[in-house]
Amino acid sequence: MIGLSGTHSAVYATEVSAEEYTVYTTEESEKLELHELTRELGGNLELAVRRLAERKREEQKQVSTPK
Repeated sequence: MIGLSGTHSAVYATEVSAEEYTVYTTEESEKLELHELTRELGGNLELAVRRLAERKREEQKQVSTPK
């Protein structure tokens, strides 16, 4: 929220990509999932981030697509 002189205010939201969310989340279960996938991929963190982000996008598509 940004307030101006106590008379005006506005609320803003920042949206990040699925990749950014995956890297910066503080959700413990998601961090563990990233670490486990990174280990399975031989330590390739970038590939693990890409795969989890794609998985998140696919899950969102399934939720938003009526059956």
